[in-house]
Amino acid sequence: MSPLYIGAANDTVKQVRPAGARKVTHVDIDTSGVSSVVVTGIPTDANRIIIAARNYSVDTGVYHRFSLQFGNGSFNTNNVYWYTSGYYRSSGNNTHSRTSNSPTNFLSLIDTDHTGQSHVENGTVVCNRFTDSEGTYYSGWHVYAMFGDMEGSGMQYTAQGFYGSANGAIDRLKIFNSGAGYDSGARIGVSYETGDWD
Repeated sequence: MSPLYIGAANDTVKQVRPAGARKVTHVDIDTSGVSSVVVTGIPTDANRIIIAARNYSVDTGVYHRFSLQFGNGSFNTNNVYWYTSGYYRSSGNNTHSRTSNSPTNFLSLIDTDHTGQSHVENGTVVCNRFTDSEGTYYSGWHVYAMFGDMEGSGMQYTAQGFYGSANGAIDRLKIFNSGAGYDSGARIGVSYETGDWD
């Protein structure tokens, strides 16, 4: 192999878009009676999606307080979601965990039924693309989440999940709970990173 010298010809490198993360939205979700938030505008070549929750709280006791669905063109409501979630509270050493032994039609990342503004979470959800040709059981998106209750209870929530999607493309997501309105000050931010996955 000949050494490369100054002035040698080389292939042209083309950067098709800026590197790093780009914001899709940062939105106030405290709208009267609203129990879900739909985010669109995620490019289908995204390989990482990050959701940030600030002052996330609901106004009544419902389970599945932070649930998630994905889609491309429309939301995938098939049973292709697996998850496990739980919490730990240092006072009293209380713990709770839940596992979906069979696939469901959504991810439940905070599934406890704590009520009102006495429980206000900050947290981050990271979704990593891991798709290939093996079908929805093995290929899709891995999701992990961590939340902390900022209102004195010291509760720490963790969750891991998997969204089975053979083609991998996501252009939208929905964050929702089981029917409660969001409390004052609740915010959601979503960003993405792209890359040549295939």
